Amino acid sequence: MSKPLTIYKASAGSGKTFTLAVEYIKLLIRDPQNFRYTLAVTFTNKATEEMKTRILGKLYGIANSLPDADDYMEQVSKAFPEKNERLIRSTAEEALQLLIHNYHYFRVETIDSFFQSVLRNLAHELGLAANMNVGLNNREVENEAVDNIIANIQHDNDPLLNWIMGFIKEKIQDNKSWNVIGPIKEFGLSIFQEFYMTHQDRMRQLMDDPEYFKIYKEGLKRKRSEALKTMSDFAKRYHEIFEDEELTNKCFYRSSQSASAYFKRLENGGFLDGKGPNSYVAPALNDASALVGKAADDHQAYAIEQRIVPLLREAEAQRVECLVTVNSVDLTLRNINELQLLGRIEQEVNAINEATNNFLLSNTQQLLHNLIDGQDSPFIYEKIGGQVRYIMIDEFQDNNQRSRDFLFLLSAKPGLSAEDSLKGENLVEDKLFFVGDDKQSIYKFRGADVSVFKQLGEDLKTDPVDMVYNYRSTEYLLNSF
Repeated sequence: MSKPLTIYKASAGSGKTFTLAVEYIKLLIRDPQNFRYTLAVTFTNKATEEMKTRILGKLYGIANSLPDADDYMEQVSKAFPEKNERLIRSTAEEALQLLIHNYHYFRVETIDSFFQSVLRNLAHELGLAANMNVGLNNREVENEAVDNIIANIQHDNDPLLNWIMGFIKEKIQDNKSWNVIGPIKEFGLSIFQEFYMTHQDRMRQLMDDPEYFKIYKEGLKRKRSEALKTMSDFAKRYHEIFEDEELTNKCFYRSSQSASAYFKRLENGGFLDGKGPNSYVAPALNDASALVGKAADDHQAYAIEQRIVPLLREAEAQRVECLVTVNSVDLTLRNINELQLLGRIEQEVNAINEATNNFLLSNTQQLLHNLIDGQDSPFIYEKIGGQVRYIMIDEFQDNNQRSRDFLFLLSAKPGLSAEDSLKGENLVEDKLFFVGDDKQSIYKFRGADVSVFKQLGEDLKTDPVDMVYNYRSTEYLLNSF
């Protein structure tokens, strides 16, 4: 039965590459012309050459009955029981000759090479100049951008200067070098990661608004103050009931260590340690009588059960939400200058590239993603060639989301929007074939496997964008804009 796609997920040494090569050869045995319509993608030039060599070598081995190709012959024979051995070997010989004489159609290439070929075909639509230089060294231009930014700090209130001074103090406290230029340059490479590039258009808009970050910080601080006030108001209400009902600590189980202690923690912000009610208070959440002490008379017991415990339950229901809000705001405010720094570095990198007519190779996938967003699949087929009938991916775990989306778009049924093309049920049957091992993702620096933390408290968001980046060996979470 046909399937939208085939995925082989297996450990190292289990034969993933063997399986991929067998599947490629099966396509050629089915029709020797299929090499013209097949795209096989790897991640290094060495892997590309190894794959080509293996396919050609095994085709030769099958055609000439060589023992080292018997395992391939066995798999092919199982796939085509209607073909006898002689027919399979003659077809392998025909496919081999076609590959040799049409080697430029033998499309086993790296993912970067593939996207560059797409880029050339879409140069007009992307507005790329004919004399454009393709830059390969992200680090070189980013280092130049950081040097330019630091050399042009204008005044003492510059957020970048404040961030640098804070970082220097941190280094000194940790008995490390105060020279932060190197770490800043390392951190700035984050602008080439997928998790940043996905939101770079929004970041550019924000960086063009000099008041945005100031207003945003003020809004965050208000949210923090409101959350703290919500908790302190519970303490205020508790004291009002305490006095109104003429209660004393002795009226409560464990005296001042229970209800009074709980509401005091809310009042002074002690709840921010994340700890819930202590063992004297927690039982009352289910059984109101558990909070009543032996010294309480009937009136006092009634007041505790009917007024104090409901207030306790209401406060406890709000405590976690306020905790998330305060901690999220604190985390964001601690790191928002770093986000502004990334925006500054990206601005400078773009200015350098524009001045030198340079286009960074790392921008290719994002540029293509922006182009196809909202376009229908026939447009893409027309521009890059609708002849790609089969797509085979080696080390699939190392693809980032942008490359996966583009490959899925190429594999979608015609006439669909870009959004619908990414749905599994809309893929052309038997077009995609992946092999990979999620434990062997060695290209995470390309943004292939970046976790995105969510749920910071919806009320903190002014736009639905979450961002995560790695910095100083710690994962920092930013609720962004």
